[in-house]
Amino acid sequence: MDLTGLPTSPPPAGQEFSLWHSTVIPAQSQTRDSLCGTLNGQHVRIVFRGPYLPGRQPSHIWTPLGSFSSQYGIMGAIRRPGGGVWLIEDRPYRGRYFYDSDTDHQAFGSTRHSAEGQASYIYDLPLSAFHQLRPRDEGMSVRLRNVSYEQAAMLLASPMAEVVKQEIGADPVLGVAILQVIAEVQKLSCWLVTAHNPVQNNPPAPRQVSDAASKVLWQAKPGHRVNKQKRRIGPWDGGPLPWLFAHPGEIPSHKEWVSHAWYELIGREKVIVAAISTPSNDPGAVIELCEWLLDMAASGVFASGWHYHQLDDEPESETLEWRQGTFGVPY
Repeated sequence: MDLTGLPTSPPPAGQEFSLWHSTVIPAQSQTRDSLCGTLNGQHVRIVFRGPYLPGRQPSHIWTPLGSFSSQYGIMGAIRRPGGGVWLIEDRPYRGRYFYDSDTDHQAFGSTRHSAEGQASYIYDLPLSAFHQLRPRDEGMSVRLRNVSYEQAAMLLASPMAEVVKQEIGADPVLGVAILQVIAEVQKLSCWLVTAHNPVQNNPPAPRQVSDAASKVLWQAKPGHRVNKQKRRIGPWDGGPLPWLFAHPGEIPSHKEWVSHAWYELIGREKVIVAAISTPSNDPGAVIELCEWLLDMAASGVFASGWHYHQLDDEPESETLEWRQGTFGVPY
């Protein structure tokens, strides 16, 4: 084992060496130009992990590509096509998430669902498999990451292979994938336009939703993947939300506040639609969720401009409060 030349910036205080996630293995002839990099004929990752926090685990990693810190549980790093580095997060039983090494912002990952119901292989690859991957077209990768609003509008208005080739590049496989994404964006955009409702104090009628429907929506929640166990994500009424969104700045003292698991999906209507659209879903569950989603949109909970965010910092207040147009709830 030769670690001469390995970038080794000190890990943050409180993080410890993780033997479970660290490896030093010989590079093979077919992996010497691995996206994970090589050092002295070896593939190297030395990982440090901090204590678990809500929804994340801070980490630090030494690799041939550099040493990096992240607020997430990083298991490796790969070269980003066209320059830069992506950090790979380890989420057991949930797939893989990728973060920009400079900003620590998520680049892609999130839900495993697509409108076609097929989860990308990238979510379940072990790190060893990344040594075998190669970019299809680095130029197209760079152009896709830098598409302007004007180019996006052009592609949405003229979703044709010729336009993709002119604006992005000529790789036929990437071209087909881009056209599929455009088609889904168009469908979802049309739905959101027609479903958009002004915020109003119009609470939906309470409804009972089956375990099958609850399971489908659970799988749409950020950070969750398909689970054989049925999960309850209800109750399904909006509680105080319709009143709250219709009265910014006021505290719902006459309504009891109880947070529901599906609140995390407020502002992520496209994720819900993608999960519902999976062909393998029970048709009855799909109908139930569509009716529920339309009820919630009509009451101003969904498709009304509000978004859910969870902060990991210690709350400054233990009570419900409005601050700069944001409603804060301690947890």
